[in-house]
Amino acid sequence: MPTPLERLMTTLSHQEGDRIPIFPVMLQHGAKELGVSLEEYFTNGEMLAEGQTRLIEKYEHDAVIGVPHVVEDLLAFGQKLVYFPNGAPVLGGMAISRYHQIDSLEVKDPTEVPELRETLRAIELLAKRFKGTVPIFGAGIAPFSLPSMFIGTEKWLQLLFDEPDLREQYITRFLELSMDFCVNWMNLQIEAGADAVVIADGMASATILLREQFQAWAMPLIKITISRIKGPVVYEGVGSLGQFADLLPELGAVAVILDRHDDMAQCKQALQGKVTVVGNINNIALIDWTPEKIEQEVKAVCDAAKHGGGFVLANQGPEIPYDVPDENIRAFVDAGKKWGRHNGAVV
Repeated sequence: MPTPLERLMTTLSHQEGDRIPIFPVMLQHGAKELGVSLEEYFTNGEMLAEGQTRLIEKYEHDAVIGVPHVVEDLLAFGQKLVYFPNGAPVLGGMAISRYHQIDSLEVKDPTEVPELRETLRAIELLAKRFKGTVPIFGAGIAPFSLPSMFIGTEKWLQLLFDEPDLREQYITRFLELSMDFCVNWMNLQIEAGADAVVIADGMASATILLREQFQAWAMPLIKITISRIKGPVVYEGVGSLGQFADLLPELGAVAVILDRHDDMAQCKQALQGKVTVVGNINNIALIDWTPEKIEQEVKAVCDAAKHGGGFVLANQGPEIPYDVPDENIRAFVDAGKKWGRHNGAVV
């Protein structure tokens, strides 16, 4: 029986092993296992590591994740978080409100931010427990999307689409600052023990950009960013990437996370032998689906993408919501093991 890491390496090599890797992205459910609040859980590295350990022991899936949520990246920009009892935190405000403030925006080193230090601690502890046997993932916000979170989505989109003079003046500074932070933060996670990192790029998906805009604005930045990260990178569109499928091999990522609206079979065909596809179960619908419906959906995705390796079963980004019941997560994992086998056996 291969280890989860061996299983992943086989599929990344576009070969068929015993079965597909299964990655239910559970960033919040460890708090339930420990019986603590999400705020306490998110800000304590030892709890994060213990929560991930209990989850993989409970569900027997194929990866652990060392980050609590990617919104924590904005703490380095002086922003505050608002926590909730049953979901991911949100920003308490923007770091800046006007474009000219980018010139004076200060960014802390991640190691100077207590919450980010706890994330590195969680990755270090997970590495002590799982390094070499279970894939350990870190994550962060990609540099094309990060500016939208310290000036606001509306202002970022206005700068991109409606303010050509201001765009020429400010966009280079926005993106250089964001890329430097992203690269530094991802490399710190890799140094702490992450085997790979996910960079989430919702502002660059086909849900936001036209193809020519993606090629002109986002692709060059993504390629440079990935080339500077000292480990494997998984690229997450946090939106549809299917219209860009033929462009994705140029990014340098080992895998891409697809949205539930993407045609998995078409994307797999376009990327076969080039980039591993990850996805694309509807994470929100998992709250209300029955176990039978979950198995049906998982089977359809596996049938579309499992052949020839290069496929990881996961939910669409960013994570399985806190209110998804345990029995539905169990159904997700069990269905993946049943319908994701490469030798055709049904278990």
